[in-house]
Amino acid sequence: IQGDFRLDLGRTISAEAASLRISNPDWTESRNMLRLGSLRLEFDLFSILGDALLIHRLELVDIELELVENQDGKKNWTFGAETKPPTQKPGKEIKLPVGIEHLSLQRLKFSLSQPRRERPMVLKVDNIIAGQSPDDVAVLDGSGRLGELPFSLKGSMGKISSLLNKGPVTYQVSGKLGGASLRSEGSIDSLATFSRPQLDLNLNGPDIMQITQAMGAPKIAEGPFEANINIMPGGRGVSSRIQGKFGQLQLHADISAEKLTSTENMDLTARLSGEDLAAFADLLRLPPLPKGSFEIDTVLHSDNGHTRIEKMAADVGKHRMSLEGVLGAWPELKDTRLALQAEGPDLAEFSPTLTAIGLGQLPAGAYSVNALIEPSDTGLQVRPSKVTAGGYQATAEGRIFTGNQIRAELNVTGSGPDLSMVSRLVDLN
Repeated sequence: IQGDFRLDLGRTISAEAASLRISNPDWTESRNMLRLGSLRLEFDLFSILGDALLIHRLELVDIELELVENQDGKKNWTFGAETKPPTQKPGKEIKLPVGIEHLSLQRLKFSLSQPRRERPMVLKVDNIIAGQSPDDVAVLDGSGRLGELPFSLKGSMGKISSLLNKGPVTYQVSGKLGGASLRSEGSIDSLATFSRPQLDLNLNGPDIMQITQAMGAPKIAEGPFEANINIMPGGRGVSSRIQGKFGQLQLHADISAEKLTSTENMDLTARLSGEDLAAFADLLRLPPLPKGSFEIDTVLHSDNGHTRIEKMAADVGKHRMSLEGVLGAWPELKDTRLALQAEGPDLAEFSPTLTAIGLGQLPAGAYSVNALIEPSDTGLQVRPSKVTAGGYQATAEGRIFTGNQIRAELNVTGSGPDLSMVSRLVDLN
């Protein structure tokens, strides 16, 4: 804190501060990660002892936040050495909801720089004001720019008294980003359990590339886009449908689950297709994948840790892959039975994928993969599974011992024109 600081104690705790800074690490180009012109905070002291922390007023003015990730994966928002989260003892989980009567953000600039982005994403907020209306509803109003695109956002949620007591709430949101529009409304019976949620969301615009450019993201498609998300009670408990068309990228998914926040017991049917898998993988921060049009179909059912894969098929250009079977609950993997088949014109197209995860180059040429895993008394049995690629052939069979410590005993035989290629693949010296 480089400026004035004031603290008033009482039933209402009031704090004011000016000119706050959080410095960047030495490897970044700019000096500060966060600069805050002024802060004003007022909250009810006794509410800490109740069911919800009540903040009467939170005002932030002239905020500049710069997040940076470099080529080595270092992030300026990660402080100190990474540590594993402490093991939680069983017992009642304690959460303190927060209620804010008045929130004001003025002149906010947020930037995010990452290697996968073609340019930094820059969000400038003129103002965001949120408060409580006379009829006990929280209202929100904001405007600014994302890149070169102006945006506006309005919304409401209430009633606030029900929100603080984790009871039923309803909401409405509408917004614009350039020529794109967003509308959503819905309700939920209980925020504590996320029971009986209902949600409708529509997002549409003239060109998805305008949005990805504003976000600094790589191009995944261009042209008009529209997405619809519907969530309602039904099926196993909650049913969801997602339909989207983003230029040449299309998605359709139907999901039925016991809870909106869990995938433990779930039915999923999904299809995703587009013009360039490599760009889509880059957007999701996946290892590099081959360029080309793609189509992915998935049908699976999850019950108490067991997942039945009815269909998982992917076509990428002229590459084909399919996986079917049952995946048992971890770590015993009981009743696991998986069949994998794959074929394509050139296995070397996947070399960048393996290089990204620490393996070597793949041989060039047409390939095929046929693998089968079945249950056994000791865990899993790898039936004779064959891989061919160019002039190389390999067969593997054996056992996989499951449990807390998984280990395998495999017999692998193979042949090919160049042993050094195998050495480079598994990084043998």
